[in-house]
Amino acid sequence: MSASEFYNLKAEKPNGQEYNFDTLKDKVVLVVNTASKCGFTPQYTGLEELHQKYKDRGLVVLGFPCNQFGGQEPGTDDDIDNFCKINHGVSFQLFKKSDVNGDKTNEVFKYLKDKKSQLGLTRIKWNFEKFLVDKQGNVVNRYSSMAKPSDIGNDMVKVLVTGASGLLGRAILDNFSNDGSIQVTGLAYSRSSDKLIKCDLNDEKAIEGVIREQQPDVLIHCAAERRPDVAQNDPAATEKLNVDVSGNLSRLMKNIGGSIIYISTDYVFDGTKPPYTTTDTPNPLNLYGKTKLAGEKAVTQNNDKSVILRVPVLYGRVENTKESAVTILIDAVKEGKAKKMEHYANRFPTNVDNVAIALNALTKNIQKVPQIVHYSSREAYTKYEMACTFAEILGLPSDHLIADTEEPTGDAAVSRPKDCQLSRDSFDKLNLNVDDNLSFKEFFIKFLNYVISVVLSDRPYSDDLVGTWSSGSGGVQTGTGFCTPSEYSFNVPDTTGISYSFTKDGFYEESTYKFNSNASAPQCIQAVLIWQHGTYVINDDNGIDTTPIAEDGRIQVEDPCAASSNVLTTANITRNFQSFLPFDDPVKDKKALQLYDFDGSITNGNRKRDVNSDMEEILEERFLEKRAGGGGRASGESSELRDCATRDDMVKQELDILPGTDIRMVSCSPFELRCDKKPPVSFVGGNIRSQDSSYPLATFSQTKSGIFKKSTGTADLTIYNMSAVAPAVCFILIIASKAYQACVWNKNLDDLAKQHDLTQYDRAQGMIFSSAGAAGAV
Repeated sequence: MSASEFYNLKAEKPNGQEYNFDTLKDKVVLVVNTASKCGFTPQYTGLEELHQKYKDRGLVVLGFPCNQFGGQEPGTDDDIDNFCKINHGVSFQLFKKSDVNGDKTNEVFKYLKDKKSQLGLTRIKWNFEKFLVDKQGNVVNRYSSMAKPSDIGNDMVKVLVTGASGLLGRAILDNFSNDGSIQVTGLAYSRSSDKLIKCDLNDEKAIEGVIREQQPDVLIHCAAERRPDVAQNDPAATEKLNVDVSGNLSRLMKNIGGSIIYISTDYVFDGTKPPYTTTDTPNPLNLYGKTKLAGEKAVTQNNDKSVILRVPVLYGRVENTKESAVTILIDAVKEGKAKKMEHYANRFPTNVDNVAIALNALTKNIQKVPQIVHYSSREAYTKYEMACTFAEILGLPSDHLIADTEEPTGDAAVSRPKDCQLSRDSFDKLNLNVDDNLSFKEFFIKFLNYVISVVLSDRPYSDDLVGTWSSGSGGVQTGTGFCTPSEYSFNVPDTTGISYSFTKDGFYEESTYKFNSNASAPQCIQAVLIWQHGTYVINDDNGIDTTPIAEDGRIQVEDPCAASSNVLTTANITRNFQSFLPFDDPVKDKKALQLYDFDGSITNGNRKRDVNSDMEEILEERFLEKRAGGGGRASGESSELRDCATRDDMVKQELDILPGTDIRMVSCSPFELRCDKKPPVSFVGGNIRSQDSSYPLATFSQTKSGIFKKSTGTADLTIYNMSAVAPAVCFILIIASKAYQACVWNKNLDDLAKQHDLTQYDRAQGMIFSSAGAAGAV
């Protein structure tokens, strides 16, 4: 079962009515097996308190009475209901008494136990075990009977983030949004968006209204003037934002009983005696450091539930190079002009994704976090070393960069400390089990394609692409809230197809859903979902280059005859679409998209190739490609093609030209062809027929604007049962000098339709692909 199938579950209420779990979408759900005469029965009171505290924030508590543990729930459903209401004030949903172990286990606990075992065992051990399900239907935690409801409440936190449109703020939102136990909301002003609350932090009444309305448990205050030179030139505005606003936010959080985490800096130290611990005395050298230190004092004085998190210079997936003092160095590398680079002061550049991971752990454990915490990378770089690293990764020269080893004199406009390394002892001693080992160089190697295509490119993105989808399977939902493939099982769409989705800041997501049939075991049809994230740019000729982010892909396979699997994948090949066309889909009533691989013509250099005169050349190229092991074959299959004695033998396999027709078929399923066999099918008129059968396998309809619908570039096909010559047969159709690709499936389509509830499988919904039209838009 995938995570989405949690919402297909049902349970029976005490009055016999059915309770559908599809009402729980976008809710955090806590499921508990309960009993009225157990030593843990007082937990009913704690569960009700949890329910009351978080129900308005999306928490649903579900109780399943069970009599399998010491006979501690002997009463009737009415008895149980009355006991819970009278003795513990229970108002959350209780269900009919049922089993949670054994042959009669109710469907809810079958699902939960399968998704979350304890110590490798799925069996429920006693009353009041608890399962936490996030807003996407993922079972994210399982708690023993000993876990108090109040402890679980620590895993359910409402967080408000200031500066949420900034580099660190975006990373926090991304991290927290994928955590089902955290409800996060972002504030922004100058770069606000539909997903953020627009609020001027200098407007005390406005921010007070937001905090009263949101009632956050924790406020993470990222907004600040972080640029030392700007701070020096505008001290009044800097002090207001870094000091006054911080103190006011701290006071407002105290008024509602909440905590505040204030993001501070290593620049509160003078850089003369590193590494600095939290007990060392600050001594800032410039106005920026002084206002951040004053902000620390304003926060701690106004709220005893405050935490100061000091971090060094940050970097990450910037929207432009100037967003970080680290990535701005890329500009100097790119320009290629002689430039002095500071090579005397150590910096400890830290990834915002790692800071977000750390903040997630601190937020959930804020009760035990000391008032001041230091968090930093352990890698030291000078600016010169960072710039040279960028040059190395990007394959650009660095000889124009000049290492400047002279320390600035006291006349420098803005003094900067030489080495403010922060000791991480205060953070590491918390034992929060944080995985933050991605190094500086590894990050930029991993996101090399992002840096090239997004940061270094002057080519624009397109608002037209945002919010569009490209697929015959509209059930595949992609969008700006990209999930991480290594952490989630994906929702299986309704039909096969390929989906693309794009964000305004240069990212895309691709999902491919297909079936692999099995001729020898028709019942064993695999469902395969392939997921990949990447970056895109729009070319000068209005084409699109999509570049996958290495190690950010996943293949999920569901097989009725074998164990399901999830495999992480690595991809690094850029794909070019010659053009794209957004449009309004009247059927789906949403923005749709055509992505064109090519314009349909066969080209040879700059000259379009004639199908008749150039066919030998075309086939020769295909033959040589196959001889080299190409054509998409598995690595162990290429040798059989090399056994073909001559090119003519290969041509006979691949080409069946029928006199008197302008339709020519070339098979593009080389792994199904052998030298001693004819092509599995041939084209006769408008029908695809088997070589040894007279009935049509598929029929082209010529009643609707010709053989192919020009609006989509897709053949209008009706699929009939096929002889089981191959799991799928693909063709290149050459019609009026234009090439099209199509695939048809074998007779297992009937079984496939029944297993996957495809009621309209006789239409070309993902079963047929056309590479002349939209890639995957079928």
